[in-house]
Amino acid sequence: MRGEPQNRPPGPAPRRCRRRLAGLLAAAMLLAFVAVDPEACFDPPAPRIEVSARARRLHEAAIVIDLHADSMLWRRDLRQQARHGHVDFPRLRAGGIDAQAIALASMWVIGLNAAHNLWPPATWWSPWARVSYQMDRLEAMVRAEPGVRLARTAAEVRRNAAAGVISLFHGVEGAHALPDGDLERLAELAQRGVLYVAPVHMADNAYGGHGGGDPARGLTPLGRRLLERMNELGLLLDTAHAGSRTLQDAVALTAFPPINSHTGLKAVHEHWRNLSDDDVRAIAARGGVIGIMFGGMALAEPNVDEVLAHMEHAIRLVGDEHVALGSDWDGWIRPAVDAAGLPQLTEAMLRRGWSEERIRRILGENVLRVWSERDRRLAERQGGPPQAPAR
Repeated sequence: MRGEPQNRPPGPAPRRCRRRLAGLLAAAMLLAFVAVDPEACFDPPAPRIEVSARARRLHEAAIVIDLHADSMLWRRDLRQQARHGHVDFPRLRAGGIDAQAIALASMWVIGLNAAHNLWPPATWWSPWARVSYQMDRLEAMVRAEPGVRLARTAAEVRRNAAAGVISLFHGVEGAHALPDGDLERLAELAQRGVLYVAPVHMADNAYGGHGGGDPARGLTPLGRRLLERMNELGLLLDTAHAGSRTLQDAVALTAFPPINSHTGLKAVHEHWRNLSDDDVRAIAARGGVIGIMFGGMALAEPNVDEVLAHMEHAIRLVGDEHVALGSDWDGWIRPAVDAAGLPQLTEAMLRRGWSEERIRRILGENVLRVWSERDRRLAERQGGPPQAPAR
């Protein structure tokens, strides 16, 4: 009838406008996703402790090794000193760090990170591609930086330190990175400078249980085969993130001294991410070392006093020969110190009356002992002369 509204479908022009608007909105959202830099939330902490001449001399004379940094997850070129984050080559030099572990994380959330950072599309979906790409990027930076090398033995670390060269090495954060449980990929990791592998990361997986998961889940049959192949290749066991049962199972199976690359202790700060006293004793009983974190979930407050409180508890339990640095720099944390500020930790140790011998052990000699023992056993197994300890 005349005068009544007509229900006509929209014409082609309004439909085109809506499609264009939706496309523009999607493009704007994608641009915002790529452009926003979360690293600005993790600026380096300002220095809080004045470092004495004695502490600086001790720190410079020591071999300093940190067991965990997630620096490859960010966009920065490690050859350049950055405004944000915690690690780059200039700051490693400024902090007197002789060897730095660069972790290789690959869980699904790292896929989002890969897309955000505009890594190759394969890395958006494949954990193995993420690990490989991070190794490729670091190798390219090392080739372009004469004062930095990838190290594969404890003796190389000591030689590099004597020459003023920074050593880098890798750790794999979760064996879920191996595609379809292909344990033969471990050989490629070992060949490319990986020192240690953690069976689990932030979730239970086909190899075992993580600390916040099923407490009854131990090392699985595939996890046991993982340890066997790691033993053959000389890859150290990293118990970081593992639930207690998985940790105990794995420590019993490893052929080499185990490590925990970055953690705290439950007795100081109760959290699933931290180790129980029994876990600490199990690692120490096999001659291993425990890297104490500088922030994140492991600590109630990211300050030097709490870092030392975790160290002191471990020392009371098992002695200072089993304590090391495991900062977790660049791992979405706010740390007590960044790489350049590490001498503050040495100063704080001296102020607590710790001996210089103890401080040297914690700063790096304990890690070199474990690494050297791995090298010695591998050399004996291969029929060569045993390597001298990296003293």
